Amino acid sequence: MSSPSQAVKVVDVESAKFVNVVCGETVTFRSGDKSFSWKFEVLNHQAVDLMAVAPKGFTNKSLKVYITPNLHESN
Repeated sequence: MSSPSQAVKVVDVESAKFVNVVCGETVTFRSGDKSFSWKFEVLNHQAVDLMAVAPKGFTNKSLKVYITPNLHESN
């Protein structure tokens, strides 16, 4: 996990249908009074289900996070 101070984006899990991030971005997720931050550095930029990285008990909602390459990555 990352610290909330590093986050460039804050997502309300309850209202989001999906999330788009750039590889290397740190995102803070909120669900009610709970929150956590995660830095997305994913090999091959494959989509991630939030429940796979969220702390246990954070949410029961399946939320896809789509990762795109950042400008500094080479192909």
